[in-house]
Parts: sequence; structure tokens; C-alpha cells
Amino acid sequence: MLRLQFMLIAVVLWVTGGRCDLGLMSTKLESQDEWKESFCIAYNPQFQPIAKDKSTSPALLVVDLSNALMYGCFESDYDGHDVTDAIVIVARGLCTFSDKAQLAEKARAKSLIVASDDLITPGANQTSDLDKINISVSTMLWSDVKQLEKNGAGHPQVGVLYELVLSRFDVNLVVIFLIAVSNIIIGGYWSGIARQEKYELYLKNALSKQGNTQNNAVSEEGNTSNHNDDSVSLSYIALAIGFVLVCGFLLLLYFFYSYLVYVVIAMFCIATSIGLYYCLKPILHRICSWEGNLPENRIPIFKTRPMYKDLILLALCCGLAVFWAVMRHAPFAWVIQDILGYAFCINVMRTVFVPNIKICSIMLIMLFIYDIFFVFISPLFTKDGKSIMVKVATGGSDESGGNSYSGKTQEMLPMVFALPKMSISDIGTCPLGMSLLGFGDVIIPGLLICHNHAFDLRVKSRRAYYITTCIGYGVGLLLTFVALALMETGQPALLYLVPCTLIPTFALGLFRKEVKLLWNGVPYESKPAVSDQAASAPAMAINTGSIDSGNSDTSIESETRVLISK
Repeated sequence: MLRLQFMLIAVVLWVTGGRCDLGLMSTKLESQDEWKESFCIAYNPQFQPIAKDKSTSPALLVVDLSNALMYGCFESDYDGHDVTDAIVIVARGLCTFSDKAQLAEKARAKSLIVASDDLITPGANQTSDLDKINISVSTMLWSDVKQLEKNGAGHPQVGVLYELVLSRFDVNLVVIFLIAVSNIIIGGYWSGIARQEKYELYLKNALSKQGNTQNNAVSEEGNTSNHNDDSVSLSYIALAIGFVLVCGFLLLLYFFYSYLVYVVIAMFCIATSIGLYYCLKPILHRICSWEGNLPENRIPIFKTRPMYKDLILLALCCGLAVFWAVMRHAPFAWVIQDILGYAFCINVMRTVFVPNIKICSIMLIMLFIYDIFFVFISPLFTKDGKSIMVKVATGGSDESGGNSYSGKTQEMLPMVFALPKMSISDIGTCPLGMSLLGFGDVIIPGLLICHNHAFDLRVKSRRAYYITTCIGYGVGLLLTFVALALMETGQPALLYLVPCTLIPTFALGLFRKEVKLLWNGVPYESKPAVSDQAASAPAMAINTGSIDSGNSDTSIESETRVLISK
């Protein structure tokens, strides 16, 4: 299960956006005064921009040649049709967008719309075509063209083309912010408490074994294994291997997206259902007093006799994941995806422990560089000059050379929190997609927050590090949203989240003079000094702040320390 979680963490995504080259065409009968209906178009502003708003766009006659299946690839297609200063609609196929645009311009049309099965941004044959063509070039769905024809009923229609103006700030970003921040707060708090409980259990066992170091090691190993069988501590080797896997898996997704996307979907269903189970299990045990267990040896695969209520909960969690997989293209699927993802992120933070700031800093800096490289530098190495990560995050490349509204598989990687865009006019006219925040942008900084909370409890700092990094995470996420709005392009969130969480941690450590302790980690005490008086004292009476990390017995420590490795 833990290996599956690490593989899913490898699919690190972030808030994805981009210039939305969408517009609207409002139409009416030539004899009418008010506009009847609006249709969505996708245009390429590099050919010729369209009007900024409806009031400044000139009303042009609409000439639909697509109903005769004319492709606009030959001069003869315009014979007998007056398209002077008109919006001409042709069918997609036979020739390129540039060829169609040049012939339409030669026929004196003001704008070209290509009827297509997919709403894609028209591309040019070569860069020089962008300067040669002086009319706007757009695409419109065949279904809308048919509706347009039905509205006209053989009567002349006029239309205006104008940009679909999106607010720089979308309301759903507030929801995404609350989801992410509450997730790291809950995950970090739970993880810190779990680590402290295991540390107190260690001290209790150490105090109860006076002078018997070997028996103490065996007892500690046995006791903690019962409570920590689903947790793991990161090491340098695991970090290096994980980073290579992250980069390698991203490249595999870039080249083989159509196949690997289904592998990721299956992994998502398994890992998130287990994560939801472990998050709901403590709640279930608090509200349900039923203690019935399976009969012994009825199901040999179980090492213990699980409770009936746990099995029912596991079945319900798996059922929810399967339901999402079946209905993942439904309009409401994003709600289930976000619920499953929320539980998955909390469960990863609960089970993956970072032993010290040294390893945590290396991890954050490596992924910081990884984000920057695959967003800003990778376009220098791709054929189309586009970011590897953005292509993977938005559904893979499109064979037609258009945008990502219609990829080859119609599948998106589910490792994101997704919310539909809300702040638009003519809502529902255009498929604007979702605002996305990758699970990695929550989990990776969240592991630092988990470490800081555990450190707070060990050194009794009144959760100063935990609160500081939670605030820093919120500030970093706000900076990500501001950059997204100003630059109007996808942002690598770790570019902002890493400095906003790591720098405050070290600054607070310098202020409290605990940088060395943060850097090396607070180890478990391998040889507790146990006297008769100390043995009868509560476990928390030991002064953990006086532990010297350099004087521990590593041979014993390797046996007794489960959560924190040197």
C-alpha cells in the first residue's frame, strides 16, 4: 500500500491554467432587433483578434457553407456565394486552417469559422501565415452549427464575434484554498499527534525495563509494530530513488499518456479508497460500539480477526472509488474525486514521516527544481515548444495540434483537486474546464508541516513551528493564485510554496536557537537513565529537550527507533 502511495505521489501536478482563447458568436435574424442566441467559438488571436466585447463588434452577415459540406479548400467552393464582409462557415477537413483562411480572405470574407467535432484552437501551417492572413479564424462545434441553421430556418442571419472575458480571479479558487489549507492543517496535526504517541509509548516501555537493554529493544519493536505497521520513514536512498521515479514516470506519461492514464486511474481508486478507510475508521470506532469480529480462521488471508464494522466501512470506501471510476465523466464526478483525494492526502501525511529538516529540505528543493524545469525549461526540448508537465496535467497532447479541450483519450489524470470555473458570463456556453490543484502541492509541503508539528511536541514549543508553516503555506498558495491571474498561464505551485514554508521554519529555528536540533532531528533516547524513582514517574517527566543527538548508541537505536532514523 505504501509503495502505491509513493507511485501516486510521483504524479505531481499543480494549478493548471492557460490563455483561454474562447469567444462567443451571438446571432439573430437580420430583421430582428435583439440577439437570439450565443454560441461558443475557439479562435487563434495570432491570426486576427476579435472584438473585446459585444458592443464594439460589427454585425456581419452569416453565410453557412458547411451545410453543403463545403470545406473551403478550393476557390470554386465560393462560386455563387457572396461572402463579402461576412462570417463564412465551412466544414473541417481536406486542407489546413491556413489554406481555408487564405481562400476565405481572397473571397473577401471578414471572418472564417470552421465547423468541427472538437472545439480546438486553429493552428497555422507556419509562422509566416500569421502575418499573411488578416481575418479571424475560429472553430465551432457541429452541434452548434446545426442549431444555428435551425434558428435561421432559411432566413438571413447576422452575427457578432467577441471575446469571452474571464475574471482574473475565479470564485472557485477560494474553495480550492480552503480545501488545501484545511487538508494540511488536519494532516499535519494528526501526524504530529501520532508520532508523539509512539514516542511516549517508547519512553513508557523503556522505563518499564530497568537495566535490561536487550529486552527493552525487543519489547519496543513488538509494541510499536502493532501501532505503526502502516507508516514509513523517508531516508536518503528512498528520496533519491523516488525522485528518479518521479521524473521517469512523468516522461513516460508524456510519451505514452493514452495507455498509462488508465494505470494511474486504477492506482487512484485503490489508494484513495484505502486512504478514505483509514480516515473514517477512528470516527466509526467512536460512534459505533459494535465489537463483533470475524470468526477465527474463516478467512486465512487475515492475520487477525477484523471487526465486521471495519469490513463494511472498507467495502463502502472501495464502492465509492469504483463508482467514481465508472462515472468519472459525469458532471458531478469532481465532487467524489475531491472527497477521495482529500482523504488520500491526509492518509499520506499520517503515514509518511520525515525524520529531520535535512531530508525534508533536500526533498523540497529537489521538487522545487523539478517543477521549474518541467514547466519553464522543458519547452526548449519539445517539438511544439510546450511544457511537458502542462501537457500531462491537461490530458496529453492533441493530434490535431489544438488545445486540450479534446485529447485523444478524453481522460484526465485524477491526481488533482478539481472545481469547475464559476466567474463567467453566458455561463454554460463554453466548456471552460476546471481549476486544478495537484495533490503533490498539498502532500509535499504537508510533510514539512507534519515534521514541524511532531518537533513542536518533542521540544514543547507550543506548536510554534506548526502554526508558522501553516500560515506560510497559505501565503504561498495565495501567491500562486496571484501569479496565475497576472501571467494567465499555468503555475508550478511549489515555486511559491517551498520558500514560503521552508524559510519561515529556519527563521523560527534561528530565533529559538534550535536550528541544529531541527537539522539533525530529535532522536529517540537509546539508553534512558532509569532509576527506581524515575521508573515510577510518568513517562512525560523525562526532559526530552536535553537529548544529545551525537551521543546515542546507534546499534541499539536502530532496533528501537521505528519512526525517526538518523
